[in-house]
Amino acid sequence: MSSEHEQNNSPARGSLRLAPNVEELEEHKRKLPRQFVNFTFYRARPDWRLLSENEKRDCKSAFISAVDDFRPSLMIHSYSTVGLRTSADFLIWRIGTDLDPMQEMTGRLNQTEMAKYVEPTHSAFVDDQTIDVYRKRMRGSGRRSHPHRARTVCVSVRLSPAAHTRMVHAPAGTAT
Repeated sequence: MSSEHEQNNSPARGSLRLAPNVEELEEHKRKLPRQFVNFTFYRARPDWRLLSENEKRDCKSAFISAVDDFRPSLMIHSYSTVGLRTSADFLIWRIGTDLDPMQEMTGRLNQTEMAKYVEPTHSAFVDDQTIDVYRKRMRGSGRRSHPHRARTVCVSVRLSPAAHTRMVHAPAGTAT
C-alpha cells in the first residue's frame, strides 16, 4: 500500500528506466567544473644522498611547504615509489579546475633548494576533453563506459603494503 504522494511521484506502472536521458546527462556534464589532472614522477639525483640529514630535512621542509601552499586550490596526493620504479622515487598527483595553480606550483617547487636535487622523469596531463575522447572511443569499440564517470580519471600506482595501509587509513584530504 502506497501513499498518494508516492503514487504521484513514481514513474508510470510498468515503466523501467535503464539509462539516463542523453540530454539530461549532457546538461549534467555542462554543470560540472572542468578538471585538469597532472601527475609527475621525480627522481633524486645522486648528490642528494651526499647531503647531511639536517640539509635534507631543510630541503624537504621547504619543498613540502611549497606543496602545502597550493592545497586550497588543488587536490594533491604524493606517493613514494622507492623500490617500485628504478626511474623515480616519488610521485605528485594534482587535480584542479584551473591550470594556473599547477603552473604556479611547479614554478615554486623549482625555486626551492630541493629542486637542485630532484628531477622530473615522467609527467602526464589529462583534461575533460581527453577523457571524453577516450569515452567516445570506448563506446565505438563496443566496450561499456559508465555514464556517471564522465569526470573521473583513475591512475593506478602500485604501493608497498605499508604505504597502502598508510594511504587507506589516512584522514580524508591528507597526502601519504
